[in-house]
Amino acid sequence: MLPKSEKKEEITKVDHFLKKEEEKKKLKPNSISVMPLLESPRGVSNASEIATASKRIAALALELGTFYENWVKGSLLHDSPRTNISHDFIRPFKDLNCSTSCWCPAIDTPFFGLLIDTDGLVRESSELSY
Repeated sequence: MLPKSEKKEEITKVDHFLKKEEEKKKLKPNSISVMPLLESPRGVSNASEIATASKRIAALALELGTFYENWVKGSLLHDSPRTNISHDFIRPFKDLNCSTSCWCPAIDTPFFGLLIDTDGLVRESSELSY
């Protein structure tokens, strides 16, 4: 996992480092996979380029806790903080599976209220189903 991934260049640096390590340790090329964590609006905006930056990319993972904290605190995407994270953000992220130029799974965050808000889990699951 590669935290706070925001741009293609970060992935290519990691790819280059891993290539050298695989050669040094006589491992099969591209045997080590990378899963970038998208934790910021910039990372999500660049998701497609991140997904195609290296053959090592196994999946893109959304770290919603950090993203939401940045989004609400800084109101980075809107003039005022938003609360409907499912409709405003998770659905477009899931749509990334269809829009990226390579096959790369998009993994969203777990439902944070699972233990105390089972009604919320059911509601969000039905809202996001395809």
